[in-house]
Amino acid sequence: MYKVVDYVFSYLHVKEIGIGDVKKLVSKDISDVDILLSLQKLCLLHPPLLSLNYEFFENEDTYYPLSNSDVKAAEETGFLTHPYTGELLPEDIYSKRIFMFYKVNVRS
Repeated sequence: MYKVVDYVFSYLHVKEIGIGDVKKLVSKDISDVDILLSLQKLCLLHPPLLSLNYEFFENEDTYYPLSNSDVKAAEETGFLTHPYTGELLPEDIYSKRIFMFYKVNVRS
């Protein structure tokens, strides 16, 4: 967790950080679960250093933001409503196109 905080404050251009970015910063001995728990803790600070965000990957150039409630509804129903077309996408399709990342909240 400290390496993530140091990275965010050392590189002022950083606006987002993903799981892959964090894996490069920490020891290879740290599990994905421990990384996610550490990132979650940084989201729970007051004020939060990071906030969890999702995007739907349409193609190489097109991403659509998803709300937490969009993702939760998809998990509950097994279908994601396409953010642009409104088409219902089954889990086997949408699960490969949702990307989770963390937005850095210390910048204006």
